[in-house]
Amino acid sequence: MKTDVKPKRRASAPKTRNGCITCKARHVKCDERKPGCLRCEKFQVGCDGYLMPDSTVLVQRKTKAPLLLPKLSLISSANSTTSPTVKIIRQYPRRLAPQQLQISSPSPNPLFWTEAEHMYFKVFHDRAALELSGYFDTDFWGQTILQICHEEEFARHAVIALGALSETMEEVQSDKTSLQTSEEIRRAHHQLALRHYGKALKLMRELPDRKGQTWIKYALLSCLLTTCFENYMGNQESAIAAARAGVELLNQKSTGGWCESETELYSAIRQRSFDDIDLMSTFDRLEAVVILHNQSRHITNPRILVQLQERTPFKCNMPSQFATVREARMYCDFHVKRALAWQTFNSQRASLADLDWRVDEQGTAKLKIEEFSQRAEAEFEEYRGAREKWYQAFQPVFESSRKDPGSKDFLGASMLMIQYVSSNLMCVPPEEESELIFDQYTLQYHTLVELSRELLETFPRTKARKAVFSFDDGFVASLFSAATRCRDRDIRRQAIKLLVGHPRREGLWDSAAAAKVACWLVNLEEEEMLDGFVPESSRLRIEKMDTNLMERKVVVRCSKREDAFQGRYHLDDVVLSW
Repeated sequence: MKTDVKPKRRASAPKTRNGCITCKARHVKCDERKPGCLRCEKFQVGCDGYLMPDSTVLVQRKTKAPLLLPKLSLISSANSTTSPTVKIIRQYPRRLAPQQLQISSPSPNPLFWTEAEHMYFKVFHDRAALELSGYFDTDFWGQTILQICHEEEFARHAVIALGALSETMEEVQSDKTSLQTSEEIRRAHHQLALRHYGKALKLMRELPDRKGQTWIKYALLSCLLTTCFENYMGNQESAIAAARAGVELLNQKSTGGWCESETELYSAIRQRSFDDIDLMSTFDRLEAVVILHNQSRHITNPRILVQLQERTPFKCNMPSQFATVREARMYCDFHVKRALAWQTFNSQRASLADLDWRVDEQGTAKLKIEEFSQRAEAEFEEYRGAREKWYQAFQPVFESSRKDPGSKDFLGASMLMIQYVSSNLMCVPPEEESELIFDQYTLQYHTLVELSRELLETFPRTKARKAVFSFDDGFVASLFSAATRCRDRDIRRQAIKLLVGHPRREGLWDSAAAAKVACWLVNLEEEEMLDGFVPESSRLRIEKMDTNLMERKVVVRCSKREDAFQGRYHLDDVVLSW
C-alpha cells in the first residue's frame, strides 16, 4: 500500500518591513542583520542602518497621507447672473511625467559613501534641479550647484538631503504602493534627508573660519541651500532667516571693501561668468522676497533703512537693447529690489526718528531725515524712468522669442515679462487710499493671467498635475495679485483656476494658501456686486498675511473704506486653513 507523501510546504512567517534604509530605498529584500545587513555588505555598499520603531507606522484606517501642497478646485459659473459661489475641494496629483528639458550633467565621480547617497544625488539632478530652475535658461541648479558638490562636502550633503526630500514628496503623491508601505518608505527618505541636512549645517558653520574671496561664494551658496531645504520642509521662518543672512552678507561686501559701490559691483559682474551673474540675480530676488515678507507682516526693519542711507546713489548704465534674456533678467531683478527697498522706506517714515543718524543735535537729525526723504522720492522716481528704459531694451528680445514657441528664450522671456508686469503693479504708491486705482490696470492683469496660462498649460515643465517646488518663478505672487486686486470677474476667476490647477510652492509663496485666501476674499467682495462692478465700500485690501505652511493655516487682516471721505479702517483678523 502506497503511502501518500504530501509535498513539503515552504515555511511561512508574517511579512516584516523592518529592513534597512538602504534596501528600502533600493526596493530590494533585506536580511535585517544588525547593525548592518549582509546584502549591503555583499554588494559593497554602506548600510544606512534601521529606522527606530514607531507606532505611528501602523495605520489602522485606510486614509490618504495629506499632500504638502493640497490640490484645490474652483467651482463657479462665469456666465451666471447671480453672485458666484466659490468652493474648495481636495484632489490628488498624479506622478511626475518625463522631463521636457535636459539639465547639464555634473562632473563625474563625486564621493558617495553609500548607494543611497548616489541615488538621492541623481534624484536632485534628474528632477529637483529642473523644478528649482523654473522656466529660465540657467545652469545654476542643474550644473553649478552639482559641481560645487565635488569641491565642498557641505554642498554634497545638502543636495543629497534635497534629493531625499524630493523622493519623500514623490512617495506622498504616489498611488502605486500600499498605505503602510508608502508611509515606511516616506519615513526612510525623510529621516535620511534630515541626517544629511544636519551634516551640511555642521560643515556650513565652519565656512566663516576660511579666508579669501572663495569663502564668500560658498557662504552665499550655503544660505541658498539652507533656504531651499527649509522652504521644502515648510519652515518659513527658518527659510527667511537663511535668506536674510545671505542678503546681508552680500550687502556688507558690496558696501565695504569688496566693491566701492553697487554700480562698480554690477559692472564687474557683467564681465564675469554666467554662474556669478545667476548667483547675484538669485540674491537680488531673495532680497525682494525678504522685503515683501516684512511688508506682508508689517515688520519694521530699521536695518534696511540704515543700509539705504549708507548706499551710494545707483547710476545704472543700462544698454539700449539687451543681448540675452539672462542679461535682461539681471537688470530687472536689481531694479525691482531697489524699488521695493525705497518703497519700504516710504512706508516706514514714522520710524525714521528712531534711527541713529550719527549726529549730536536733534535739529541736524531732522535735517538729515528730510534730506534722506527727498533722496528716497528721487530714487523711486528714477526707478520709474529706469523701468521704461528696461522695457524698451527688453522688447526686441521678447518679440524675437515669440517666433519660436516653446524654446528656452520663449519660456524665459515670457516668464520675465510676467515678473516685469507684476513688479509694476506692486509699486503702486503706498499712500493711495482707494482700491479703485487698480481698475486702471485691468489690461496689465489680463496680460499676467494670459501669459501665465500659456506657460502653465501649453508649455508645462511637468505634464502631470503634480505639486512643483520652484525657487522663484513668480507665478503664485502674480496670480494672487490678479485674483485679489483686479475686480474683473473673468480675470480673477482665471487666476484662481490656475492657482488651483497647478499646485506649486515658489519661494515663500504656496499656491494652495494663495488660492484659499483669494477665494475667501472674492466671496466677500462680490456679495454686494452691482452689474459686475464691486463698489468701493465692498473692496478689501490685504494689510497683513501671516502664513504657517507647517500647520496649513494663514492669518489674514484686511482694511476697508466706507466712502471717499473717510480713511481706511482695519477689520478683525481671520484664520483660514487648507
